[in-house]
Amino acid sequence: LPHLWSYRSRITLDHLSQTLSTQKYPILNEFLKKEPILRATQYIPGIVQLQQQLHDLYHRRLDKTEAAQITVGDFVRGLKIEHKKKLFLKKMNCVKTAWTL
Repeated sequence: LPHLWSYRSRITLDHLSQTLSTQKYPILNEFLKKEPILRATQYIPGIVQLQQQLHDLYHRRLDKTEAAQITVGDFVRGLKIEHKKKLFLKKMNCVKTAWTL
């Protein structure tokens, strides 16, 4: 019956980092300090795939001035296949999300 009335607060990242900073877990504490940076690593595969897609499409086909003038919107409008458009926008969203973290 005592367990019926017991209350446990939710474990949050802040609570965990406070607890670990007072105890003897220096490596885990360092990971928690770098958590915002580590969170961005989940977007690396999409960013690399985007880079590969752009490389495959434009390798040795654009000079520097053309590359500087083309925009993301121009590129998307140039994609004729809807499936490729969706994939590109999904990968571009990975870049945007990682950039804003």
